[in-house]
Amino acid sequence: MYFHYQPIYINNRISYLEALLRFEDSSINIEEFVMSQKNKVDFDLIILSKVLSEIQTSKFDFFSINISLLSLESDIFTYKCIELINKNKKTIILELTEYDKSSNLEQIHKNISQIKEKTNCKFALDDFGKGCANIDLLINLPIDIVKIDRCITQRISDSFSGFNLLKNII
Repeated sequence: MYFHYQPIYINNRISYLEALLRFEDSSINIEEFVMSQKNKVDFDLIILSKVLSEIQTSKFDFFSINISLLSLESDIFTYKCIELINKNKKTIILELTEYDKSSNLEQIHKNISQIKEKTNCKFALDDFGKGCANIDLLINLPIDIVKIDRCITQRISDSFSGFNLLKNII
């Protein structure tokens, strides 16, 4: 297991690096592997800890890390996340993946707000539009960034409905 740091461009400049989990064995499906993790809190804390350790000496200041929405239901995750991020001098964006569904948006909102209040962390909604895009997350959570999935953006130049969909989302 290792991390590939993919540059994210905004206005033709690298804005930040996204830590993407990878395996030496390319036959392992990353999404399936992540979805198969029973304890999301422990898994996300391991990922967060490893990435934060690796980026200590990087010349880049901004990094994003994917976490499960379900981890943010946990006060333990929130406390440890704050502790880990505050030990690091980098600006972190936690990208919420929508693989897992939650009915506890009030608790997630509270924990996101607490992390934002006690760190310089930002939150992103990752791959919005892929699968079942959850409008509730946009409306009910203090999200700073919405990353629109490629399935929507690919069609805007040759599809009027695709363009309209993207325009209305924005």
